[in-house]
Amino acid sequence: MSKLFSTTTVGPLALQNHLVMSPMTRGRAIGNIPNELMAHYYGQRAASVGLVITEGTSPSPNGVGYARIPGIFSPEQVEGWKLVTKAVHAQGAKIFVQLMHLRPHRSPAQSPEGRSRTRPRGGRSRGRNVDGCGADEATAGAASHEHSRSRAHQG
Repeated sequence: MSKLFSTTTVGPLALQNHLVMSPMTRGRAIGNIPNELMAHYYGQRAASVGLVITEGTSPSPNGVGYARIPGIFSPEQVEGWKLVTKAVHAQGAKIFVQLMHLRPHRSPAQSPEGRSRTRPRGGRSRGRNVDGCGADEATAGAASHEHSRSRAHQG
């Protein structure tokens, strides 16, 4: 048996082999809640790997960048991830959640009701969203907005 398929440890975790499934966003979390379809998907792939790294998962409502990515900030989402984790563990694999916060890069259409598209003070972000909205436009309030726009256009 090759080393690739032999058991190993990563820190305190015993893994069934050296294979890791890298993150792949599937867009299946309706309402940003992990579900049975996701549990089935992750469970299928866990049968052949030692460790699964989840798709990008938002740690807060303000971090959701686009439709149908899972979150882990509500009780319903935690319950959904329990389904996924159970399916992965049933195949003998371990699972890590990849936290992904997209606040300054998301489309305004994806901003939760009543939430601003702010980023950390002094944060700098460049680029374009899929809908063409500039990431430099994601600021808190008019004063911060003007400050960030002038900084973004300087360099």
